Amino acid sequence: MFQNDYLLILLILAPALFFLLRYAFIKRKRDLSRFVSVKNMGILSNVNLDAYKRKNLYIIIAVALMVIALARPQYGARTIMFTQRAADIIVAIDVSRSMLAEDVHPSRIEKAKEVMRDMLSAFRGERIGIIVFEGTAIWQAPMTFDMGAARLFLNGVHAGMMPIGGTRISKPIELAVGSVSAARDNSRILVIITDGEDHDSDLDSALAAAVEKNLRIYTIGIGSREGARIPLRDARGNITDYVRDHDGNIVISALDEETLIKISAATGAQYFRLDENSDITADLITVVKNMTRRNVDTPQEKNLEDRFQFFLFIAFVLLVLDMLVCVIFKQKKPEAK
Repeated sequence: MFQNDYLLILLILAPALFFLLRYAFIKRKRDLSRFVSVKNMGILSNVNLDAYKRKNLYIIIAVALMVIALARPQYGARTIMFTQRAADIIVAIDVSRSMLAEDVHPSRIEKAKEVMRDMLSAFRGERIGIIVFEGTAIWQAPMTFDMGAARLFLNGVHAGMMPIGGTRISKPIELAVGSVSAARDNSRILVIITDGEDHDSDLDSALAAAVEKNLRIYTIGIGSREGARIPLRDARGNITDYVRDHDGNIVISALDEETLIKISAATGAQYFRLDENSDITADLITVVKNMTRRNVDTPQEKNLEDRFQFFLFIAFVLLVLDMLVCVIFKQKKPEAK
């Protein structure tokens, strides 16, 4: 691949130079033949026809190589390390079916995604990762500085996307704890956005692991204390029914603030409530501003590496040979018989 591939048209100079040098060679040979025979030309004159042939070949190849170098051939890949001072922010979004409740417009899950988009816009320059969780947890977007990529991953988040149902808040905590090393500073935080309905017996051990690694967990409770029904919709978006329990009663999903307050308090962080009228972006910005920045090395792959140096080097060698070839042939000049 060439960066300046349009310059390759200059390769036409090589055949043009070939015919020009050949014409000059034939003309010179014809002019000399008027004074001395071709057989004795190398003996009675300082002209060596073989040397001129080699010189012309070296010049033509050197010109072609210089044109190729000028077009900047590129290939191969090189990984470089980019260092940036930043804080690590991990956001975990609850994608259980209770997040479909519409006590927050348009729904809890869509409101959570809206808050996340605001965070991506506000926290440019920081490193952000996205976890989705329900009965288990996975990375939806790995830790990255690329807010555009994180936004694309966020667009794919929807309620019920996990294979295991039932909210277990310990799962995103365990996943986040496993991805960070122990530190004394507050350069890493976990933000959990959920309605707090937890069916988990491992929460205490997960919190102990977070405290050990000094991972502060900020919780955002979304929904109303009164609760709301969880609608079920068809492909057109029309409500067909509501989530029901085993007895056929409609389930009312309410915000469980007690659990979320406990999580944040245990890790020295803070709980925020998100409802129809609240805006917590400013509060989160304040939290991030007070975080410690550290050097983060990020590998970046440079896909195309310039390789013109090789072609220039060979061209230089050929030009040097062009200057030396006559000297070499003079040393081999035949003696007159």
